[in-house]
Amino acid sequence: TWGGKGDNLLKLSEVFNVPSGFVISSDTYTKFVRSNGLDDLETLSLNGDEDAIVKRLLSAEFDRETVSRLEDEFSRVKTPVAVRSSSISEDGGKNSYAGQHESILGVTNFREFQAALKAVYASLMNPRVREYRKSQGLPDDNSIAAVVQTMINPKVSGVAYSPSPSHLDEILIESTWGLCTSIVDGRPCDIYRVLDTVTENIIGDISPKKKEMEIFDRRKKKVVTTSAPLFKSGRSSLEKNQIIEVAQTVKSIER
Repeated sequence: TWGGKGDNLLKLSEVFNVPSGFVISSDTYTKFVRSNGLDDLETLSLNGDEDAIVKRLLSAEFDRETVSRLEDEFSRVKTPVAVRSSSISEDGGKNSYAGQHESILGVTNFREFQAALKAVYASLMNPRVREYRKSQGLPDDNSIAAVVQTMINPKVSGVAYSPSPSHLDEILIESTWGLCTSIVDGRPCDIYRVLDTVTENIIGDISPKKKEMEIFDRRKKKVVTTSAPLFKSGRSSLEKNQIIEVAQTVKSIER
């Protein structure tokens, strides 16, 4: 299976402009674990031995056939790419898993790509994820898929919900300068509440604490954290017309 994120992105790409990439099915994870004799990872996870899990997964190798197929797909996408987790139980009707599993940004070569994919695999056994599943009454996933997408280099990025989790008559937009890793991490961002039926009706909460931003440094070939320019920290990261455009796009996706 493609997992929740992978499945939804494949559907979205039929209608909307989704960054190019490919999905690695959960079967690849299962094959990787079995071929490396890692069937005891579940026991290590139950014992909370996360370091041992990560160490064993990162030192394991993909078989020749898988390496060949991954190389072929990776050569087709423009770098840098994001390697994103796509859990089997993700993005369901009652849960989202947002930020629970690992996603690796700024991957530029095949060696980094393999390491990033293994890091995504290791996050399946993260004790925090297991506790989340337990609190939501969800069964433990025994495999995970991954989404590989060409990264864009945004001036502003964020997350939009339609409807808002707390107000069903509103669209909620969270945005910040640069990449939206800070939003996923729970750091300060701008918040806009947009009335569902009248997208010009906007209530904004502009954070003056957006003092850091993540960008992809092309010289260093990795994502770095840098100070946001002083004139940006207290300024709205989205103009009114951009907020309206995001809200209308999200409504189109919802429909």
